[in-house]
Amino acid sequence: MAPGFLQLSDELVLSIFEQVSHISPRSLLDLCLVSKRCSMISSSLLYRSLSISSRNLQQLHHTCFTASDYTFRTNMLAYSRHLTVSSELNWTVLAKLISRMTHLESIRWLHWEERFPSVIKGRLRQLWPDAKLYLEGLSVGLQTHVDEVQIIDLNLLKSLVDFHNIHSIQVVIEYEHPVAMRWLKNVLLGSPNLRILHLTLPRTRDGKVDWLADGHGTYDLCVQPGERLSPLTELVFETRKPLEDDRSIIPSSFFDFTQMHRLELRGFNMDRFLLPLASQLLRLQSLTILYFNKPLEERGNVLENFVSSIRGVRTLRIIISVRLPPISTFFVFAGTLNTLELRFTRQAYDSYTFSRGVERTSYTPDDLDALREACPQISSLILDMVMVNTLPYEFLDALTQFPQLSSLRLYFHFDEQTAVGQQTAKPPHISADRLTALHLFSYLRGRKVGVALETLELMMSDRSLRSRRVNFWQLSDHDRPSMLFTCREDPHGNAICEHDSYDEEDVSWWSYFDPDKPKTIRGQTYPDNLLDIIEARKEASKP
Repeated sequence: MAPGFLQLSDELVLSIFEQVSHISPRSLLDLCLVSKRCSMISSSLLYRSLSISSRNLQQLHHTCFTASDYTFRTNMLAYSRHLTVSSELNWTVLAKLISRMTHLESIRWLHWEERFPSVIKGRLRQLWPDAKLYLEGLSVGLQTHVDEVQIIDLNLLKSLVDFHNIHSIQVVIEYEHPVAMRWLKNVLLGSPNLRILHLTLPRTRDGKVDWLADGHGTYDLCVQPGERLSPLTELVFETRKPLEDDRSIIPSSFFDFTQMHRLELRGFNMDRFLLPLASQLLRLQSLTILYFNKPLEERGNVLENFVSSIRGVRTLRIIISVRLPPISTFFVFAGTLNTLELRFTRQAYDSYTFSRGVERTSYTPDDLDALREACPQISSLILDMVMVNTLPYEFLDALTQFPQLSSLRLYFHFDEQTAVGQQTAKPPHISADRLTALHLFSYLRGRKVGVALETLELMMSDRSLRSRRVNFWQLSDHDRPSMLFTCREDPHGNAICEHDSYDEEDVSWWSYFDPDKPKTIRGQTYPDNLLDIIEARKEASKP
């Protein structure tokens, strides 16, 4: 081995090996055979994070070791810093191993079939008071008529009270059982080192949330005046639509925002949640607001006032159901803002579909120019774009002037004039929409200043792809499903277009996906003569 490598410090060699592991994780196994020193440093990376199963726990505890068992146990005790528990184990054995570990930093807990083991809780409190406990996948609040199940859920929550190791809680809440809600609140209040909190709603099989009221009418965890958590660095909070008034969600006074870096608020009544925060000078790195509410004019522009009061934001996502804030609202993030998403909400059943019945307008080219002048460092944009029979080239030209923009997503809003015009125009087809997407990508990429545009994503519809589940609208041959088209360059520099849907997803859209349809009729493109333009380019390129 070269003398230069031998002279490197262990810290520098560790840094080199970490980079190697990102490129080829199996290379660490090969490095273990190079030398004793390389084996020690590689092992510290290989065993840094371990998922503990019943099988390897038995091997670790067995009195008769094979050579490989001995090596695994030795390295686990010497180098493991992060453990993951996702199934039932022999808790006494695990507690003994935790006692003998030398560098335990965190435990990720995913097992919720029983109460949290008291022997593990006691060992962490006694020997590893600074180790961080991450509780993930916890689901509480479901009302059931099976008393045994309800008792197990309550005992589980009780076992987590006054647990100082808890650093993060990610919990899905049903809000059906008030006693469980109070015990969850006690868990939160009894965790002085809690820094990350996700209070989310259940997902459907499609991974979506039903935001409509569920009939329970309260989502407040029974919080009393004066109750307040320790300072959080990250909060994700979701609420359903309330039945009556604004008093049915957790008040913002329950949370301490003084050290907050990431804040995500999704659901209804968030204006009431945000109102007292506008008077605080918060410094956030990431802010997401998915906001279903009354028009902001009726609420005193609470959202705009809140956003204007924040500093230091790098990632900002605002998805609301009514008028978007003025573009000048975001000028306070000059010098910090990298990712910006400003668009309207989709329906609860389909994250792509527009909510109907409200007037929408997109930002103008002048708005985009002003945003670029204030925040030229923006590298990722997600916006709504109005379409009226043709492509808004002035809007697109304004986007090309962002010098650092490399990722762009546009949601088309088809104006009523477009909808009327389509009744006599050529019907849409997936092949034609793909050509439109590639045309847009080529147009933007060819005029882009600064860094190249790497990715363009397009949503060209306001109709649900899964129409059988919706039945809100009468589909016609002139409708297109909500699909996300993604344009990028392949390794050879050629523009390619992909989409996130499959032909067989819904028979109602067969006409749109029909592979034989373009043989008899051209699909609708933007511009309308795009196919002629493409043919002319091919002729011009011939020798």
